[in-house]
Amino acid sequence: MAIRSHSDEAAVAGSRPRMQGGKDEAGEAVVSRKRLRGIMGVGVEALAGASAGAATDAVLYGIDSYKTQLQAGALKGNKIDPRKLFKGVGTVALCGSAPAFGFFFGVYEPFKHLIEDRFRCDPTVAVLGASVAGAVPASIIGVPTDVIKKRLVLGLAETPMGAARQVIAERGGVRGLFIGWEANLLKDVPFAAFKLSLYEGLMRFYLYMTPRPNSTVQAWESSAIGVASGMVTAVVTNPLDVINTRVKAAQAPAAATTGSGEAGAGAAMAARSEVRIASIARNLVKNEGSGALLSGLGPRLLILGFGSGLFWGAYGFAKTSWFRVALMADRQMWQGEDEGSSSGS
Repeated sequence: MAIRSHSDEAAVAGSRPRMQGGKDEAGEAVVSRKRLRGIMGVGVEALAGASAGAATDAVLYGIDSYKTQLQAGALKGNKIDPRKLFKGVGTVALCGSAPAFGFFFGVYEPFKHLIEDRFRCDPTVAVLGASVAGAVPASIIGVPTDVIKKRLVLGLAETPMGAARQVIAERGGVRGLFIGWEANLLKDVPFAAFKLSLYEGLMRFYLYMTPRPNSTVQAWESSAIGVASGMVTAVVTNPLDVINTRVKAAQAPAAATTGSGEAGAGAAMAARSEVRIASIARNLVKNEGSGALLSGLGPRLLILGFGSGLFWGAYGFAKTSWFRVALMADRQMWQGEDEGSSSGS
């Protein structure tokens, strides 16, 4: 999100209806309209994030799947299967990426401005606070589809529903779909905080070096800064991404799903212990070396470099488009009152 001027808010705010006679009613109308516009503003941010996130993830799905196969190489004998690179793309983009990105940006932008306005703090602090506030719930929202995706692209399941049933059976219920949520938080929260802080810091520096009215930037400028921040973030957070992949791809032993009585319960407990983040990280470094923590870095650089540029460009376009829709809806809802105020003036 480029550092934006207040021109967007001013456009949505428009002009208040003029009050004549019944001041209480007019005042209530103004308050109601401001509240509704605030809700619409949050909706625009959420819809823009959902649209850009789903579109970007769909475009880069094959590359991300290739990265996942590289990171889980020990599970598949380092064989890349091109036939599985796009399995589940529609389900993951619509049911995972869209709600996760939508929730994040629906929280991030309003929360950032709230912190800046209320506490008058440094913008970096506001970005960090808003990033964490948005990343925690958004990360958890995206866990089920992330689990399903990794099962599909690694050839552990054939369909999204099949992957879901498989995980539920292996892990003893629906909570199995949230396996590795800790790994997601460990990856996504530092990722969001670092990437957005770097992005906004670079944006502020760029605007300082190239001053302009209203601090507005073109889509290509936002994309270029997104590429730079994305590539740096890709390198810093790659080890966490590798561990996250291994956690999601971990399968329970057969006895955990087919056994009964004490044997089955013991196997299920052993299966749960096998997917603990710390043990997976230790085994990964012990068996494959520390270099394994950088596996898949090439595709990830492409995803977070080119992908970040693509996302910020799509986000700006989507935000402008949804803003226009919101503006038209606002004018239609309050058309009668505005006309009445004009005629009475």
